[in-house]
Amino acid sequence: MTDVAIISEMIKPAATIVPVTMNDRRHVTLLEPASPNSNVTISGLPNNAVVIKSDAWPSPNTVFKGDKGECKRADYAIVAEVGETTVLIYVEMKLGNGNTCEDIAKQLAGAKCFLNYCKAIGEHFWNEPNFLAHAQHRFVCFKQTSSIRKKTNTRNESR
Repeated sequence: MTDVAIISEMIKPAATIVPVTMNDRRHVTLLEPASPNSNVTISGLPNNAVVIKSDAWPSPNTVFKGDKGECKRADYAIVAEVGETTVLIYVEMKLGNGNTCEDIAKQLAGAKCFLNYCKAIGEHFWNEPNFLAHAQHRFVCFKQTSSIRKKTNTRNESR
């Protein structure tokens, strides 16, 4: 099984966002959980992309103290296969400018820990020892999402 096929089986539909196809391009609109009017649309997603609301599950603060930021999670994780490569993209959205880079880095790291947990689940319960083993990790933060000037087309498609 591919990494995306396993993660698709593993994650409940309620914890995902299904990308939409328009004009032969797949896109997804991510909402800032604290403010539904704040959003970012990512287009050009691969057909197999799985978009996970990585903070959809309860905070692990019933187990961890949280002193080091270990209970934080980014808003979304995107899992996709591009050719032979699995790419994991962790996405944090910020409505304003108030958070420090350190806080955002902890949230992104928390989402990576979530997918590391998924990796362990895939290895042990799906019996796939190489699940997500060679994935490439990317970290993205969108700040001031309510005031980003959005363009619908940034590419010259007339070639």
